Amino acid sequence: MLDSLIYEFVPKDYLHEISTQKWLDYSKAYEQEKNESKRTSFLKALARHSGTPIAQIRLTFNALIAPDIMPADQEKIILALQEPQSLNTMKIAQFLQNHPILKTRQLESLFITRTEWNAFIAKFEQQNRKKVTNSFIIEALCTIRKISRDQLLDGLNTSGPLRSVKRKYIETKPQVRNIRSFYVDDGGINPLIYESTAAEDEVAEKLETEGVRITPLSCATPEKRYPGLELRQTPGGGKVRPVCNIHTGNNRHTLFKHLTPYGKSLGQGRVNVSDVSSDDICKNLSNLLVKRAEPVEYVATLPIIIDRIGVGRQSARSIMGASAADVFRAHEIEISPTGGRSIHWAHLIANFLGDTQDLIVADSTEEIINMVPSTAAANYNTLEAIELFIRKTLVDKKTAQIHIRVTPEYSGEGTIPDLLTYALSWTEKNDMGATLDCHEDFYIFPQSSYRFTKTVHDTIKMLRNERNNSIFAEDEEDDERPTCHL
Repeated sequence: MLDSLIYEFVPKDYLHEISTQKWLDYSKAYEQEKNESKRTSFLKALARHSGTPIAQIRLTFNALIAPDIMPADQEKIILALQEPQSLNTMKIAQFLQNHPILKTRQLESLFITRTEWNAFIAKFEQQNRKKVTNSFIIEALCTIRKISRDQLLDGLNTSGPLRSVKRKYIETKPQVRNIRSFYVDDGGINPLIYESTAAEDEVAEKLETEGVRITPLSCATPEKRYPGLELRQTPGGGKVRPVCNIHTGNNRHTLFKHLTPYGKSLGQGRVNVSDVSSDDICKNLSNLLVKRAEPVEYVATLPIIIDRIGVGRQSARSIMGASAADVFRAHEIEISPTGGRSIHWAHLIANFLGDTQDLIVADSTEEIINMVPSTAAANYNTLEAIELFIRKTLVDKKTAQIHIRVTPEYSGEGTIPDLLTYALSWTEKNDMGATLDCHEDFYIFPQSSYRFTKTVHDTIKMLRNERNNSIFAEDEEDDERPTCHL
C-alpha cells in the first residue's frame, strides 16, 4: 500500500507540496503498515520530496496516530510539517534563480522532479561547489537517476519524460581490443607461500617449480589493519596474509605472502592512516566529503563489454570533488607535487565492464559509490589479476556471465579502505568437458604500494590452469584446511 502512495508525490515537480489532508492520509497508511522496512522507505521518500527531516516526520506521524488525539490538535501538528516544506520550495526556487545555467541548459525534457532537485542541491552542497557546471549537471543527474551518461544525453533530445532507455546495439559490433599489461619483473623471485595439507599434493609440487615456498602454517593473532582476514604464521613466526583463493572443484588453493610493513613515505610499503580522525580530514581538505563505499555486486557479460567500447567517462576528480592524491594528503600522507600519479581513484567495478548505475547495492535508494582512493599499485593489481581476467574469460566465451561482489573494509575514521575483497563466481566447461563451478577471492589493499610481479601473475595463472585438469570436479574431496579460532 505504501509503495503505491509514494508514486502519488514522487513524480511531481519542485512546486508540488503535500497538502494537510494528504499528510493525515499518509499518517493513517503508515499506522496500518506493519512492515518496518516499508515504513522506513516511506518516510525516506516523504523526506526526500518535502525537504522535511525524516525524524520530524516520524515524530509527527506517531503523534497523529495517538488514540486520544483530537481533530483540532491534528491540524496544529500537521502545520509543523508544512513550514519546512514551504522553506524547501523557496530553497529550490532560489537555487534555480542563482544558477541560470539550469534554465539555459534546456532541461525541461528531463522532467526533473522535486525529489531529484533536492538530491541535486544536496550533492552540490556536499561538494562545497560555488557554481553549477555542465559536467556537474550530467554527473549528478546520472547518479540520482541511476542511468548512464548516454541515456541522460538521449533524454535531453526527447520530448517525453525520461523513464528508461533501451541499450543501443550496433549491427557491426566493434572488436574488443587488447589492453596491454606491463608486469613488474622481479628477477624470478617468488614472494608467495603455499600450505600443503596432503601427503601427496600435485598442486604443491607444481607451485614449488614456480618458486613458491611450501611450508606448514599455523594460526596467527589478528591485526586491525587486516580486517576480517584470517592471518597465519610460518614456522619462523613471520605473519602472512592471503593474496587470493583459487577454487578448483571443491578444493581451495590459497596463496599467501608476508605482511607489508608500514613505510615512512608513499612507495615504501604501506601508508599508516589508522590514527587520522574525521576532524583531521576535514581540516586538511575542507571540501572533501567522500563517503565510504559500500559492498557492490555486478554480473559481467560480453554484450555489455562490447556495448561499452568507446563510451567516454567523466574525470574521477569532477565526480568525487577532489583528486585521489588530495584525499591521501588529507589523511596526512606526504605526496610530492609530482607524485600524484602514484595515487588513483580506483573503480570497484571497472568502467569497461559496466556502468556505475547498473551496480547492485543493499539500499537502491542511496547513491552508488563506485570509486575509492587507492595507490596506483593496488589499482594495477585489480586490473591485471582480476578485471582483465574477467574480460578475457568472457571474450573467449568460456562462460556467459561472471558474478562479482566487491566488499570494502575500513578501520578508524578514514575514507581510504584497508581492504577490498573481490569474490568472483561463474560456471564453465574445461578442456576435459567437465562443468565446473568456479570461485575466486582476491584481497586488494588500497593503502599498500606492493604490486603483483610477473612471477606472482604466472603463479596465479598456473592455479587457474589447474581447472583444465579436473575431470570429475564435483567428486573431489572437500579441502580440510583447519580454521583458526583465536
